[in-house]
Amino acid sequence: TYIEALNAGLPIITFKARFGAIELVQDGENGFLQPFKRDDDNYNINQLVEGIKRLISSDYAQLQANTQTSVKSFQNHVIAGKWRNLIDEL
Repeated sequence: TYIEALNAGLPIITFKARFGAIELVQDGENGFLQPFKRDDDNYNINQLVEGIKRLISSDYAQLQANTQTSVKSFQNHVIAGKWRNLIDEL
């Protein structure tokens, strides 16, 4: 999953699509969001190639550091704290 990859320090190359990618991946910060065209596999393959090229030419150490920062708000103790606060407010 995106969260597991980011938590492992792995920058993500994915399509700019709803449901996950655009919520978790900040283009150029902790991965790369590439354009997507439904029903155009050649375009999509070329976009993934472009994403790999972007990764190769990037500062990998900085991307990796950014992945760790980007998942902090999704860690178990943070989520548990939010639930605790919500329950305490009831």
